[in-house]
Amino acid sequence: MEKFQETLKPHGFLRIHKSYIVNVRHVLLLRTRYGDTDEYEIELRGSMKSLPVGRSYRASLREALQPQ
Repeated sequence: MEKFQETLKPHGFLRIHKSYIVNVRHVLLLRTRYGDTDEYEIELRGSMKSLPVGRSYRASLREALQPQ
């Protein structure tokens, strides 16, 4: 998974969980999960399923989602 992460990073992909790498340009929303302020999830464009965001990946995702 780490090799995929490094290969895809220059193309706008970011690891958000131990099991997920996503294209940041397709992230619509970052929100708390089930009203729990400690767990987060994202919603992706074109998907009806939300994905969990791991605690250790949260800061890098927030940074990547900031307008430039």
